[in-house]
Amino acid sequence: MAWLARMKTLLDKIGQLVVLLWLSDQPLDDQPWTARPEPFKTEPMLVSRTMVEQLRDKVLDVVVAQTSAEALQRGTDGMSFPQGEASIASELPGVGAHEEAALLLAGAIGRHAK
Repeated sequence: MAWLARMKTLLDKIGQLVVLLWLSDQPLDDQPWTARPEPFKTEPMLVSRTMVEQLRDKVLDVVVAQTSAEALQRGTDGMSFPQGEASIASELPGVGAHEEAALLLAGAIGRHAK
């Protein structure tokens, strides 16, 4: 619950003109963490749908961007990183994940921009 308390504090400080983004290759749900196939490789770790929903009244919108299989297959294509950090880069969301999230964010921001 520390994550939730910190998020509430942060959102109280920056105001409600916020679109909260969930960006992960895992679904945003309430599945127990110990029931996940690789519980310690999933990001954001230990954050559930219930926790995110508790922030809804503090934000304009919540965007759930679950990275597609196609974006995951692209791996590090298009990413820039030092050669010695390839294994680290491969653990991060790649360009495809960010492109998908950007489209969803643009839609959400467009709905609220008036």
